[in-house]
Amino acid sequence: MAWGRSRRSPLGQGGGKMFKTGQKVVHHSYGAGVITAIEEQMLDSQTRRYYVIALTDAGKDSQLMVPEDRVSKRLRPLASGQELRRAMKVLSSKPRELPTDVKERTALITERLSSRETLRTAEVIRDLAWRHRQKRASRSDDKLLKRALEMLAREVALQQGIGMEEAAAQLQAKIAVQET
Repeated sequence: MAWGRSRRSPLGQGGGKMFKTGQKVVHHSYGAGVITAIEEQMLDSQTRRYYVIALTDAGKDSQLMVPEDRVSKRLRPLASGQELRRAMKVLSSKPRELPTDVKERTALITERLSSRETLRTAEVIRDLAWRHRQKRASRSDDKLLKRALEMLAREVALQQGIGMEEAAAQLQAKIAVQET
């Protein structure tokens, strides 16, 4: 399968029903970014529309293309300032006990993260950070905690117009004052 010619619609006109060019969004797996264009690509004699999203990760720019027919399952608008303030409160709230079985705990955490909800991501961070401080975290827990922190930090950074390091420091500060 070869990619054909692409046509970019820099203003996101003509079919960009859910999102538009310049809008800040969150991809359920890759985190926060900005829609830079809506492209049409020819693949197997069929034209498909794609949202082109610029992701910034650890200082290097990368691009992601999401098919228009999958947008509703993979993208959501960036959380509002109010939603992020609620997420910050969740980070410092009393943690919930997670299942002791690693497989059960991992499945629960993965389900929460795949929900794409900012508050659910904050809950994961809160609960896993507490587990880590109690020295009860597995390697899998630590990897999931790192992933969740990166996801939320990207969203905070994009929402506030700050760098990833500053956003991550804000999250760590909230976790540090967590209720027990």
